[in-house]
Amino acid sequence: MCPVTLSRFGSKNGKSHGQNLQAARVRESHERGGMFSSRPSETRRRTTDIPCCGIFILAVGVFAGLLVYAEREGNPHLILGLRDADGQVCGADFAVKNQPYLYLCPDASNNFFMNAGHCVEACPGLASEKTPCPKGYASLPSETNICLPAGQSADLLSKMESSELSGAIALSHLYTNLFRAWPLLLIAAPLLSAAIGFAYLRFLKAEAQVVFWVSFIVVVACLSVAGVYYLQEYDRRRNNQDHEDDEAANGDLIYGIVGTSLAVLTILGACLSRDSIRISFPYLEAAGECLADMPPLMIQPMVETLKKMLLLSLFLFSASRLLSLRLALDNEPQLGLVLSSEKLPTLPFEVPWYT
Repeated sequence: MCPVTLSRFGSKNGKSHGQNLQAARVRESHERGGMFSSRPSETRRRTTDIPCCGIFILAVGVFAGLLVYAEREGNPHLILGLRDADGQVCGADFAVKNQPYLYLCPDASNNFFMNAGHCVEACPGLASEKTPCPKGYASLPSETNICLPAGQSADLLSKMESSELSGAIALSHLYTNLFRAWPLLLIAAPLLSAAIGFAYLRFLKAEAQVVFWVSFIVVVACLSVAGVYYLQEYDRRRNNQDHEDDEAANGDLIYGIVGTSLAVLTILGACLSRDSIRISFPYLEAAGECLADMPPLMIQPMVETLKKMLLLSLFLFSASRLLSLRLALDNEPQLGLVLSSEKLPTLPFEVPWYT
């Protein structure tokens, strides 16, 4: 049972801890004249409350309208879809609307690159079929609409997986899988987080010191492994003769330095704060016991977080749809309003951007 609640409010009067806590808040608020006080509030109210409420309702209505418009007209595939050599998304851009598959052309050494892809209506099933590449190969469509080598050309698949396409293909697969599994993730995530949270509180109530040091070791290990991995990738890319990897190598170097630096700073922070950490263990155990005795105190933040996640998901969904709609208007002029210079009125002065 929570020792702090017992010492302040008592627990032998037949009331629950939550009721005692609420009563204490009401008494304290009465003394201060706050929101629980029976006395009228002395805060002055202004007429701006109603206009602000109207502006809020108007903003919500505009956002809802944008959400509906983005859902009807947008196409997120324009953002995350793989592009051909001309930068067009297969099956989404106007010029390749009827060509949903991406067929990659190998070079003389059977290496694949992103700037050598072509959109096709169907993946060539035989190497003898007509292909947009000088050197064709038999292929089968994947879940992400990439023509993967198959049949007699299956040995080229390892070349493709080890090329610079591996990251793009993996990202495309991840996007496809998440899009298919989002209902299950939406249901499982709150339940799993609640179960993990209650288990964490039980362990914290029993052995706060063990929980802290295990979490500390896991964080330091993850940062160290990430830093070492990116430093190794930087060394590998620098040893590669292809200068196209220089930009990616610089990014790997930055990530490696950040990861290792955070690991070192975490260790130094723990060493410098060892006395404070040691003193905090009894308080952590007491806090875990209090939260375990009053589950609503733990559930309420989770509910608030879930609400914010839903709002953020709606915002990201509408933003991605609107961004894809912008890309669609750029690639399909007939969807937008096309004005010729002959129809524009003549201005008495020159404006640089007015054409």
